[in-house]
Amino acid sequence: MINDLITRLETATKGSRELDVRIHAALHPDHPIMTDTGGYGADEHPVQYTPLSEMIEPWARNAPDEKNLRHHHWDGLAMSAGVPLYSTSIDAALTLLKEGWWWEKSIDGVITVGSSPYTIDQSFNGCGRTTELSFCIAALKARRPVE
Repeated sequence: MINDLITRLETATKGSRELDVRIHAALHPDHPIMTDTGGYGADEHPVQYTPLSEMIEPWARNAPDEKNLRHHHWDGLAMSAGVPLYSTSIDAALTLLKEGWWWEKSIDGVITVGSSPYTIDQSFNGCGRTTELSFCIAALKARRPVE
């Protein structure tokens, strides 16, 4: 899942709420989303929650084709899940780094993140169309499971 997401981020021309939701779901797959507010009276039933990771593909299938409507479609899910603007905000992208990690930006725009103390084998590069996407790519590479 993370490798496919990294590829998606590397080919993206800009950040989007869809990318933000996918990043959040990759890192927090069990994040609960209220999918039924419950009922009262004759329709009484408890509030129901679904893990964010289980909502991604059905949400993607129902996304409208028109660009502006597609943004609002994903923004609705992102807002209900409290998803940060990872792919469009440096501040939010920096929250993807683990405590104590260092980062640097090269002159050609490549973002490198790594663990402390500095070791070259524990550093990960990200190169996207924007600085925010580059941060996301590098941080996700650093967080993916060792294969």
